[in-house]
Formats: sequence, C-alpha cells, structure tokens
Amino acid sequence: MRKRALYVVTGISGSKITVCPVTESAFSQTENSSRGGGIEVTNPQGLSIQAGSLVYVALSKHLKMLLGFLALFIPVIAAFLGYFSSFTLSSFFHLEITETLSFIISVSFFIISALIEFILTRHAETVPKPVIIATVV
Repeated sequence: MRKRALYVVTGISGSKITVCPVTESAFSQTENSSRGGGIEVTNPQGLSIQAGSLVYVALSKHLKMLLGFLALFIPVIAAFLGYFSSFTLSSFFHLEITETLSFIISVSFFIISALIEFILTRHAETVPKPVIIATVV
C-alpha cells in the first residue's frame, strides 16, 4: 500500500492545485491570509474537488518503482560496465590487466555511479508532483 497523507485543497487555478497538510490552522485561516507551506499536486483521476476539499495525496506508483530501480540497479550495472571496460582501459594506458586492476576499476565505477545518483536525488530541483488518489467523503 502506498503511503498517503491527508491534505486540504487551498486553491485551484486551472490545472494548478495547491494543498496544505490538515491542521487546525489550515481551517482557521481566512481566504486572504497567506498559506505558506502549500504544495502543488496533480489530479490524474479527474476527481471532483474544490477549495476546502479533503484529499489523500501520495507519490505516483510508477515514480516509486522507477526510483527504486535506479537506486538498486544503476550502480550494479555500472560495476559490470567497469569490469568489462577495464580491459580496454588497461590497454589504453599500457597497463597489464590483472584481477586486482579489474576489481579496482569495477568498484570505482560502482562508487562513482552511486555518488552521482546520491547527489542527483538529493539536490534535484525537478521533483515530480504528488498525485491526488482519493477524496474524503
């Protein structure tokens, strides 16, 4: 089951839907007051919502699967590429290929790809928007 959270819709402007976490202050604020901390979400199911509606918000299933795949398999694939490219790299630098050199190059590819992935996932500015999965009746 996906992790979901309860939010209140604070604004709808065309396809732009803004929501805030459900707290006592989210309901007590007037329409003219600023609602800092709101996030923008999408409504892929086309659920009928309006300002003040209570909705459940979660990350897309496909996004979670893609992130899981990238986190687990990209460094492993890079390690295999490092192993197979160690033969080419050793001949390019006129080095004798040994198991130790192949291992070092393979581990280097693994560590470098894991670091790049870590940096990109922690500092990414273009994070996909969460989706509205249900409304509270």
